[in-house]
Amino acid sequence: MIKKLSIISLIFIFTLMSACSGPKERKAESVLDTPEYHYAQGKKYLEKDDLTNALREFNEAKSLKASFAPAYEGIAIVEIEQKKFEQADDNISTSLSEDGDWVPAVVARGRWYSAQAKYEDAVDEFDDALDDIEDSKSQFDKKEVRMDALYHKGVAYKEWGQYIPAQTTFQQILEIDNTNVKASLAIKELAEYQAAVAGQIDVLKKIAKKKKIKPAKKAVI
Repeated sequence: MIKKLSIISLIFIFTLMSACSGPKERKAESVLDTPEYHYAQGKKYLEKDDLTNALREFNEAKSLKASFAPAYEGIAIVEIEQKKFEQADDNISTSLSEDGDWVPAVVARGRWYSAQAKYEDAVDEFDDALDDIEDSKSQFDKKEVRMDALYHKGVAYKEWGQYIPAQTTFQQILEIDNTNVKASLAIKELAEYQAAVAGQIDVLKKIAKKKKIKPAKKAVI
């Protein structure tokens, strides 16, 4: 009886240890079945606003390597777009806990703030990311991450109504890469946006002028 209980206890302990050991990783099925490849594919899907396939690719990356920081950053961006802010915050934190030098996660944090209209906090995060790029020990395309941080910083300024800083920030991208289509388009859209806002203000002023209350005429008795 004692021997039987000991065996049962060992099985229980083994099961408990297995459960606490973290997510089970799967084995790669091909040469391209790597965390890095799936992350890159996920980013491409994000550029196309294909959140479903982007999330699938990021989860594939995580399934191959549970400690792969970029996967959590990618998942967080999808969740930001889906307005799942609590989950996104958790995944950003996980990404940075797995790799404190993973600057794209800091950019994601900026996007997290910006999506909730916390623009001052967003700009601070983007500045932190830009400051950390050069000294980061993580492997990523520093030029691309710098332009990505600048782009989203510019968007935050635009949504904040800070049009001159927004334009300056977008122009900084063109100084890095004068063929950057996103930056050129952002500057064009910013000019159109400013014109539209100015037009709305003029229209509102005209309407307000027409609707000014005139002194009431005295009633004829």
